[in-house]
Amino acid sequence: MLHGWPERNYTLHLIKQMRFLADMGISKATVDWLQERGFEADHVRDYGMSRALDTEIICKARKGASF
Repeated sequence: MLHGWPERNYTLHLIKQMRFLADMGISKATVDWLQERGFEADHVRDYGMSRALDTEIICKARKGASF
């Protein structure tokens, strides 16, 4: 336990603070599923990056620019 929270709830709390940028290997349905459960999730397709190099996607994710 951490500060009275059961470990599972604390982990879920930390995960919900994360933002996800899904690459082409992740289906849009998975992104939709995450969004339906309250997670911030986007797909590279939404940003016209479906053919972007991994390094470009990582750079976008690190900047957090408009995603």
